[in-house]
Amino acid sequence: MKKNQTIFARWNELQKIMQDIPVIKDIFLKCEKRYVMKYIINDIPKKFWLEGKMLDIGAGDRALENLLRQKGFQGTYKSLDIDQTIDRDFKDSSEIREKFDIICMLELIEHLELDEGIKYFELAKKLLNNNGYLYISTPNIFHPTYFWKDPTHIQHYPIGFLYGILKLLGFHNIELYRIIETDPRRLSIYKYFKSKIRFKIWRILGFERAVRIIVKCQQQ
Repeated sequence: MKKNQTIFARWNELQKIMQDIPVIKDIFLKCEKRYVMKYIINDIPKKFWLEGKMLDIGAGDRALENLLRQKGFQGTYKSLDIDQTIDRDFKDSSEIREKFDIICMLELIEHLELDEGIKYFELAKKLLNNNGYLYISTPNIFHPTYFWKDPTHIQHYPIGFLYGILKLLGFHNIELYRIIETDPRRLSIYKYFKSKIRFKIWRILGFERAVRIIVKCQQQ
């Protein structure tokens, strides 16, 4: 695993920052297709919907753009991804010569080495307009299985560590959320109580019910 020299040279400072972590809010969302994207889209300030500029890093199939347009987003959407099987605006960060109001990294950083992930945070800091927003989502390492079920996941980010990195890099107004999936189906009484018992056992063992974390922060 590569080590980011800036982070590890300031490790003592980072540890102090992590001790002052703000309140983490739990959000219950129905487990459906693209529900994290839908949540973030609804959170984007309305002032950006007409003329705002968004950069989607690790855009995949550009599903975020499709959902944005369906919701009425009329601003500029651009994507950065090394996968060129789908049209991209940028295939390398060195090509970018503009700034953005919103930058998204959704289900991306867990697929990167730590050093590369932090470089993307630094890139976002550079490319965001003043008071622009960065949204990050990633699996919660403290869920018993969610991170480990995907063999392409190579780097975990405990929510406190992710907060510390972003704070150390100069982001502010950092908001932290744990995402708890709820079953959209009506559960039987048996399944309901079975899940309650399971979650209590998890807590005793130090695990969490939340499958993902979302971080929202701003450029100064």
